[in-house]
Amino acid sequence: MSGVQAGGSRPPQTNSTDPRRVRITNREGVKLRAEVENPSVDRGATAETWSTAVSRWRSYIEKTRETSLRFDQVGGEATVYQESTHRWSPDYQEQQYARMKDMERGIEDFYEEIWTGMVTLTASSDGIAPVDHLHELLDGREKALAALRRALDGRTWDYWWVLEPHESGYLHLHLAVVVEGPVRESTLRPAVEAHLRHCGPAGREAHADAVDVRPGREISNVAAYLNAYLGDYRSDPLDAPEHEQMANAVLWATQRRQTGASKRLRQFMQADETASEDDWELVAIVDGEGEERPVDGRQGGGVDTVTTTVRWGDAPGPPDGGGGRQSSVGQCGR
Repeated sequence: MSGVQAGGSRPPQTNSTDPRRVRITNREGVKLRAEVENPSVDRGATAETWSTAVSRWRSYIEKTRETSLRFDQVGGEATVYQESTHRWSPDYQEQQYARMKDMERGIEDFYEEIWTGMVTLTASSDGIAPVDHLHELLDGREKALAALRRALDGRTWDYWWVLEPHESGYLHLHLAVVVEGPVRESTLRPAVEAHLRHCGPAGREAHADAVDVRPGREISNVAAYLNAYLGDYRSDPLDAPEHEQMANAVLWATQRRQTGASKRLRQFMQADETASEDDWELVAIVDGEGEERPVDGRQGGGVDTVTTTVRWGDAPGPPDGGGGRQSSVGQCGR
């Protein structure tokens, strides 16, 4: 077992050239939703194949459509029922677009001389499982943001990022940077260099034109410009192209967000949200047959997770793969 390290071991992949048949991770110590665990694995990581993960994601979408949420008024007698949602539903995506319009207005009001830059970060998918590829990509993103903080120290700036799938289903990242006053491409280039240093699968040739700077207010509709990277958000997610469903399954399996932003931009996006969540408490999830499953409204719905292990030909172990199950609390329906 020489070379096996938590979070880093990678036994040989399947010989198949079809990425849908590879396991979503080949590493141990990776936290996944319990739905994508495969405890019967006798060689490799205890995770399902990519095609199975897509199938489980689709089942999640279909099941969510059949459920609703019950909210009780805190300290009152009122009860309301709301359709359960998830981050790929058209309604949720419409809400996200509205928040991005709020962000756009906030930027227009806050910045006097806007310059925007787009930094694109990617990584080779050759010989690496999709979840492992995502982890590498996100490690590079964090180092890129740290480099931007140093390069733009003393200046007013913000950022917004989004993960977008290639046609292979593997993800790459767009990092939008908003700066007060003129900025050169060379000022943002250290972000790319940091990504190249810290993201193993990243290649220099693929990042030759990774930085694009736009002067002034050249991008008139920032929300539409950024939202274009999210795909056709008004359509049924189950009708999305195969590569988008493959990417969505990876995000769902790892409970990773597809977008993120700096603190100020997040505040802009929440500017018009005047309703207080403290007035209502989530008390139950209602299934398609009307049965209510009580939940702790202060915590939302729990998501069962597992931690992968790597096996090298021994007989399958207990269902938890030795890594153990745990409950990761998240927003219900996400």
